[in-house]
Amino acid sequence: MIILSDDAIRQPLNDAIQCRDDLNLTMILMNDIDDQQNDFSKKESNLMTIFSQRFLPPPGLVLSCLFTFGLAVWLSFPAFAGWEGSWETADSWGGSYRIDVYPDGTAMTDYAEGWKGQWHEAEGGSLVIEWDSGWRDYIFNGVMGRQRLASKEGQRGYSSYMHPLEE
Repeated sequence: MIILSDDAIRQPLNDAIQCRDDLNLTMILMNDIDDQQNDFSKKESNLMTIFSQRFLPPPGLVLSCLFTFGLAVWLSFPAFAGWEGSWETADSWGGSYRIDVYPDGTAMTDYAEGWKGQWHEAEGGSLVIEWDSGWRDYIFNGVMGRQRLASKEGQRGYSSYMHPLEE
C-alpha cells in the first residue's frame, strides 16, 4: 500500500489554488486595462466634440461656402469660352473647310458660297451655329475631342471633327 504524505496531497491542491489566484489577478489587471482604455476613448471623444464645437464651422456652412465658391467660379467662365476663333472641319464627303466664330455672335465659313450664321450657347457649354443656308451645326466637346453635328430639316445629318486653326 502506498502512503502519501500530507505534502504530496497538499501540493497539487496548493498549485491549483495558486493558479486560480493568478488567474483572478490576471482578470483584475485586464479589467483595469479595459477600464483605462474606455476612459481614454471617452476622453478622446469628448475632446473631439469640444474641438469640433469650438473650432469647426457647422457642416451646412462648409457645404454652402463650397457651393457658392464653385458657382462663382463656374459663372465667371462663359460656357462657350474657347469656341471663338478659326476652326477646320469636314463636310459629309470628308472635304475640309474653315469655320470662323467671332465674339459678336456671328460666324462665317468658306464652305460652298461662303455661308454666314449666328451662334449661341447651348446646354452644357456647347455651341450652336444657325447658318443662313438652313443648316445647323451643334459643336461640343465629345469623347473624341471637339466634334460637330451638322443637320438640316429634311436632309441627312452627319458628324465631323473640329480642329482649331493656328493663326
